[in-house]
Amino acid sequence: MAVLIISLPMVLAEEYRLLYDTNGNLIYDQETDIYREYNELNQLIRTRINNASGTILQEYVWDPIKEEIFIKDEFYSNGSLKSSTYYFRMDYIVLQNSSGTYNRTNIYQDGVFVGYEDFDGKKRYVLPDHEGSAHIILNESGNIIEENLFSPFGEPLQGVIENKFSYEAKEYDSLVKDYDFHFRKYDPKLRIFTQPDTLIQNVYDPQSLNRYGFERNNPYKNTDPTGHQAVETGVAFFGVGFSSIFIPLIVGGIPGYIIGTKLREYYPPQQLTQDLSDIYDYEYAYAGPRDAITKLYQEMEDDLQKIDELGGARDLIDMLRSKLENDEEEEDKESTDGKKIKKDKLPDANDLIKEIKKEEDKDKNKGSPSSGSSGGGSNIICETTCSCNLQGSCTCKTRCTLNE
Repeated sequence: MAVLIISLPMVLAEEYRLLYDTNGNLIYDQETDIYREYNELNQLIRTRINNASGTILQEYVWDPIKEEIFIKDEFYSNGSLKSSTYYFRMDYIVLQNSSGTYNRTNIYQDGVFVGYEDFDGKKRYVLPDHEGSAHIILNESGNIIEENLFSPFGEPLQGVIENKFSYEAKEYDSLVKDYDFHFRKYDPKLRIFTQPDTLIQNVYDPQSLNRYGFERNNPYKNTDPTGHQAVETGVAFFGVGFSSIFIPLIVGGIPGYIIGTKLREYYPPQQLTQDLSDIYDYEYAYAGPRDAITKLYQEMEDDLQKIDELGGARDLIDMLRSKLENDEEEEDKESTDGKKIKKDKLPDANDLIKEIKKEEDKDKNKGSPSSGSSGGGSNIICETTCSCNLQGSCTCKTRCTLNE
């Protein structure tokens, strides 16, 4: 068991005693007097008062797929169950207690928390700040019912009573005094996460090597959607309507508008929709949709670079389309050997370039006499051309003329 003493400088210096287990998980901190228990997967499963035999405050059941809490049980001081909260989705929550069952629905616009229908059925409107934090809460009449203020590292200074989904729209638990960032909890008093990150964003970035650090120790500039990755404030990671892309983002240092432009040129919207859907379903299990979209773009960077090196897929496609239009009326005709040429699928960019080079070589050799002649020294000149449609079928035709 490790012990960490934190000393704050200057006149207001304080000392906190922190206890960690061998996996680096925070077990106890003197400030909140909360003792934490974890399972074999390093998931927080229980909180107690003071020590391992103290009164149970909360117990947690984790989603079997997603890295987030699915059920939170809260207990009275006598050990009896007070309430159970079910987090079916980030926008749908069910609360059960001795009075009955109540539902809460959070409303998001382009990923920003803008309102909710509370457990009592009343609608509330949220005015967020630049980080997506719930700054002002309005009732149905538009009157202010709560104003939330936070320290630079998210510690509640005012409000956070009417609405618990406050700082960066993450749920604040006043009982254990931390925020739920899905993968792990964040203690705003200590200004660190209670568990080390399992992912290192950039091994060459010293801030990323601090696995407890909160948003690269610059929360005014960054946010953290999943507890895994700091995102620069004001950068929209994705605005996908699953039919078009709006990308003012930066991925791997490449301006997002460049990637967005190339995606629209080279990546069919239908294929993008399917890929985004598939990768979202899988990646959200551990990292959330923003990380999923980021991973998709990072994987596509190499493909886009290869396309540019091959001369541009757009030019190749336009060239093929032009040939198809010229030979469309001959599409069903048979080739010289009486058989149609078919392929299982369209060739890749390398194969297309090879085919075009062959066609160019043929063009250079046009006009050369073929073997054989017609009386009087006449020559027969034959030309053979092939065209392929986008379904993979190719048709060849031969045209011969008598050259006197």
